[in-house]
Amino acid sequence: MMNAMDRFQSEHPTSGARTLRSYLRAAGYCVGLRHVRTLMQRMGISAIYPQKSLSKPGKAEYKLSYLLRGMEVTRF
Repeated sequence: MMNAMDRFQSEHPTSGARTLRSYLRAAGYCVGLRHVRTLMQRMGISAIYPQKSLSKPGKAEYKLSYLLRGMEVTRF
Protein backbone atom coordinates (compact mmCIF):
# COMPACT_ATOMS: atom_id res chain seq x y z
CA MET A 1 0.00 0.00 0.00
CA MET A 2 2.86 2.41 0.77
CA ASN A 3 4.33 1.80 -2.68
CA ALA A 4 0.99 2.71 -4.25
CA MET A 5 0.77 5.84 -2.11
CA ASP A 6 4.29 6.94 -2.99
CA ARG A 7 3.78 6.30 -6.70
CA PHE A 8 0.47 8.19 -6.78
CA GLN A 9 1.87 11.12 -4.78
CA SER A 10 4.87 11.46 -7.10
CA GLU A 11 2.54 11.52 -10.13
CA HIS A 12 0.03 13.92 -8.50
CA PRO A 13 1.91 16.10 -5.97
CA THR A 14 -1.06 18.43 -5.39
CA SER A 15 -3.33 15.67 -4.11
CA GLY A 16 -4.04 15.48 -0.41
CA ALA A 17 -5.25 12.80 1.95
CA ARG A 18 -8.81 12.74 0.60
CA THR A 19 -7.77 12.24 -2.99
CA LEU A 20 -5.22 9.65 -1.95
CA ARG A 21 -7.86 7.80 0.06
CA SER A 22 -10.17 7.70 -2.98
CA TYR A 23 -7.34 6.39 -5.13
CA LEU A 24 -6.45 3.66 -2.63
CA ARG A 25 -10.09 2.59 -2.27
CA ALA A 26 -10.38 2.36 -6.06
CA ALA A 27 -7.21 0.26 -6.06
CA GLY A 28 -8.81 -2.20 -3.64
CA TYR A 29 -7.41 -1.09 -0.28
CA CYS A 30 -9.86 -0.61 2.61
CA VAL A 31 -8.50 2.51 4.32
CA GLY A 32 -9.97 5.52 6.05
CA LEU A 33 -9.02 9.17 5.96
CA ARG A 34 -7.30 9.16 9.35
CA HIS A 35 -5.16 6.18 8.45
CA VAL A 36 -4.12 7.80 5.17
CA ARG A 37 -3.21 11.01 7.03
CA THR A 38 -1.15 9.04 9.55
CA LEU A 39 0.67 7.19 6.79
CA MET A 40 1.33 10.46 4.95
CA GLN A 41 2.85 11.97 8.10
CA ARG A 42 5.03 8.92 8.71
CA MET A 43 6.23 8.90 5.11
CA GLY A 44 6.83 12.66 5.07
CA ILE A 45 4.36 13.23 2.24
CA SER A 46 2.41 16.47 2.02
CA ALA A 47 0.35 18.12 -0.68
CA ILE A 48 1.89 21.00 -2.61
CA TYR A 49 -0.35 24.06 -2.68
CA PRO A 50 0.09 27.84 -2.60
CA GLN A 51 0.92 28.99 0.92
CA LYS A 52 -0.26 32.23 2.52
CA SER A 53 2.40 34.91 2.65
CA LEU A 54 0.79 37.45 4.94
CA SER A 55 3.90 38.43 6.88
CA LYS A 56 6.07 39.07 3.85
CA PRO A 57 6.40 42.74 2.95
CA GLY A 58 5.27 43.84 -0.46
CA LYS A 59 7.93 44.28 -3.09
CA ALA A 60 8.61 47.98 -3.63
CA GLU A 61 8.84 49.12 -7.21
CA TYR A 62 11.50 51.67 -6.30
CA LYS A 63 13.45 52.83 -3.25
CA LEU A 64 13.62 56.42 -2.13
CA SER A 65 16.69 57.71 -0.36
CA TYR A 66 16.20 59.43 2.98
CA LEU A 67 17.05 63.04 2.14
CA LEU A 68 16.89 64.34 5.70
CA ARG A 69 19.68 62.10 7.01
CA GLY A 70 22.33 64.13 8.78
CA MET A 71 20.17 67.28 8.87
CA GLU A 72 18.72 68.77 12.03
CA VAL A 73 14.97 69.37 11.90
CA THR A 74 14.21 72.58 13.86
CA ARG A 75 10.58 73.24 12.87
CA PHE A 76 7.59 71.40 11.44
